Amino acid sequence: MISIINTSDIFDRQPEVNDNMDCIFSPDDIDRLPQPSDLITKDGATTINAHEITIITGTEAARTALFAKMLAATVIARNYPFATGMTSQLHNGRVLWIDSVNSLHATTQLAIDMKQLCDANASNFHIAALTALGTNQDYYNNVKDVIMKAIDDFTPHFIIINNLDKLFPLAGHGFSYGFVEYLRDYVTTNDAAVCAIGHNLIGKVKKTTGLVGDIIYPIASTVYRVSERSKKESAITRVSCYKTFKRCPIDFAFTINEHNFPQQIAPDTTKN
Repeated sequence: MISIINTSDIFDRQPEVNDNMDCIFSPDDIDRLPQPSDLITKDGATTINAHEITIITGTEAARTALFAKMLAATVIARNYPFATGMTSQLHNGRVLWIDSVNSLHATTQLAIDMKQLCDANASNFHIAALTALGTNQDYYNNVKDVIMKAIDDFTPHFIIINNLDKLFPLAGHGFSYGFVEYLRDYVTTNDAAVCAIGHNLIGKVKKTTGLVGDIIYPIASTVYRVSERSKKESAITRVSCYKTFKRCPIDFAFTINEHNFPQQIAPDTTKN
């Protein structure tokens, strides 16, 4: 079996152009080039760009995964029922949730929630619960096999990684860089997008922990900052677009409703 650290054999990037000089173009060449497109929009603004990588960043207690859960539900159901104006441009969207943090029991609950809310099933929602693999000496090969087979077999439109910190904690720079480029190649050649959660230090928007996070952050087209405004039972979470190459969606806030999903609330309630 090929070692997961041998990136030259595992991740072989393919060119996006037929001729080297095709990477030089002018506005007159726009019609022959791939066009930017939306995968999810909110109130008319792009929330998730197709063919791109998005980062959700925040502290570990900031409900970053719940924002990702909202996005996943939108892709599957096309319209998110608990937030105004959040829609997917896909028909029959497929979501792959790669979880390197939560237990098998916790990811089972995620599957139950998604099934009850938006009729998620085997045709549109798969979960890779990586913690179920254990941590023996074959861990990296096992994770590599699971992720690549899941992507190849399921061909998802939307890949969520929860989270970057724990995905490959001991991998070197070569493998981590190769994995990020593998993801970028996938979304480039498919009508797909990747959304990765990367936690950070309090207030440090420009820093995600972990080597994969360090590599993926600079190439992300969009970065969201998720912050919790209260530690009370009715805690309010605010979502802000930190950077994007299009118009940023307007900040919004949510609480957790009785269905265990984010429920958008009026912006002025975050002042309390």
